[in-house]
Amino acid sequence: MSEDKQVEASETKINEKKIITPNEAETTDVDLVDDYNAEMSPTKELELSKAEIAYYEKKEQNRSNIVDMIQVAETELADLKLRKALMESEFPELLGYYQNLLLDGSKYPEMSTIAQATLLEYITYELLKPLTHIGLKYSTSELDSWETVHFQIYYLLGESNRLKFGFKLKPINNKYEAAYMEMFELDLKSMEVAIDDNQVLALIRYWSVDNMYSSVQLSVLNHELNQLLTHFKALGFKVAASLLDNGKPLDLHLESAFELSADILDSIFIIAMSTSEYDMEKTGDYSYEILLDKEQSLSVEANEQGNTNIDIQTGRINRSILDFFGSYPFLVPLMVR
Repeated sequence: MSEDKQVEASETKINEKKIITPNEAETTDVDLVDDYNAEMSPTKELELSKAEIAYYEKKEQNRSNIVDMIQVAETELADLKLRKALMESEFPELLGYYQNLLLDGSKYPEMSTIAQATLLEYITYELLKPLTHIGLKYSTSELDSWETVHFQIYYLLGESNRLKFGFKLKPINNKYEAAYMEMFELDLKSMEVAIDDNQVLALIRYWSVDNMYSSVQLSVLNHELNQLLTHFKALGFKVAASLLDNGKPLDLHLESAFELSADILDSIFIIAMSTSEYDMEKTGDYSYEILLDKEQSLSVEANEQGNTNIDIQTGRINRSILDFFGSYPFLVPLMVR
């Protein structure tokens, strides 16, 4: 073979080596870009966004839970601090808490039931403090109540958060069941005390007519309730005039629902004539005056409605209506039967 043919054959082999078949293609830059775009397609992007949303939603929920837990803890801590402050307070401070917490609840809108019960327990103790000499203690048998050796006391919040006190004696007659009598209502905003005179008169009936209570029980209750009235005044309350108050002489006009019975007048006349310190005079067609000891008197008169007008004067002697009728039980039928 000639030299020219050998060179030509060699060039042909070299050119054949440079031919690239589809199966032998190498990865080009264009191919890499296409692969990246496929990987970052909208579908893939959406999947990542969902994962991120779930993560941040969980994170926010956890944060919200923690905030709620902190709020609950702060509320409980504030309530504990309030109860501690109540335990360390005397009546003036307790009165301030009562006015702010119960009369103006906007200042402590989230006061707990326990804190309210604590406040009522402590302030009622301060109000009932004179009864400590007859064994005042918190009742273990009834909620919201105190007891002494002679009677029990319950308290409750009435209209406009006025504080009410009821008293219960133990009947001496087993056919009767003990019941509370609401006697006092305290307005701790205006610092006023009201006494239910109907309950006072009912006590006279329970003692004299029903024989539910003894005269000794009535006398003890009358004395202790008046001790409380005196204590209320010392604390700054204005106590309304009542049939219970024994702090001044009686000059009282009452109207009995009963007629002026001849039988009752005869009974009174017999007792008055048999006692040297008493006397009875007829002062009109339908009126009489019973003169008692120590310059005391009771006048009765039948009115046009068929009822009986009663006027009681105790001179210079300080007495409640319970004191008066307890001392002169023969006059009770004029008032209650």
